[in-house]
Amino acid sequence: MSRKVTSWKEKVDPAFADLIKIIVELFKYLEEPDQKDSEELIEKIKNSSIKSFKIFYEGKEYIKVIVDFFKSMSSIDVSDIKQDIKKQEIFASEFEQKITPEMILYIIFESLNLISMLIDKKSLKTLYEEARNGNENSLLTLLRYDKTLFDHEWFRERILKEMLLRNSIFFEKLGDAVKSEPLVAKHGQVKLKFILLSFWHPVFSKLTYNQQIELLDDIGLEVPFSLDTYKKLIKREITPLFKKK
Repeated sequence: MSRKVTSWKEKVDPAFADLIKIIVELFKYLEEPDQKDSEELIEKIKNSSIKSFKIFYEGKEYIKVIVDFFKSMSSIDVSDIKQDIKKQEIFASEFEQKITPEMILYIIFESLNLISMLIDKKSLKTLYEEARNGNENSLLTLLRYDKTLFDHEWFRERILKEMLLRNSIFFEKLGDAVKSEPLVAKHGQVKLKFILLSFWHPVFSKLTYNQQIELLDDIGLEVPFSLDTYKKLIKREITPLFKKK
């Protein structure tokens, strides 16, 4: 008798799949922002408690908010949600209330952080500490990712110092860094790794390799290489990060 091939849908809450889809859409927005959507997001952020990425460098308290969010969403009863319009409406309402502008900023920050590690081999926090300690290269690299550094007192002090020294070369480099952008679209693995790392325990750790790829394909994130290469990616870059030390 042949063994039945199970689908990821039999092992994963639909709520998590929907959440991953939204994050994938957010990545698309980051790559090709729509003006109308951008204006709506800006208006929301104006009324939020966070006006820059500053809090994400200086403390870990906001991570708890993200963890609590995932726990609360996973606790919602999603059985038969596809056939139950009322449940769909309740879930959509719960999600809309919980996916705050602060959380969107956090997702953007963490996606940029992953890009930084892939491209520049350093996290944003590492670049931040090096920049605060006077490393000019780290400062200019960080500015490619984070244009909100002007919200930091130490950065404004650095600008004042260079202005008093009439360091025109510094300001030329500063301008080039501000105008530069990380090449998100040219690093397709960033989205894939971000999703895998963010949802490894609640979603992907429960699935076979084939089911993982099936899920990624269903939520609109195609794996750009073979099954064998995907397995190597998981074994070398994903699962080691979750092993107890």
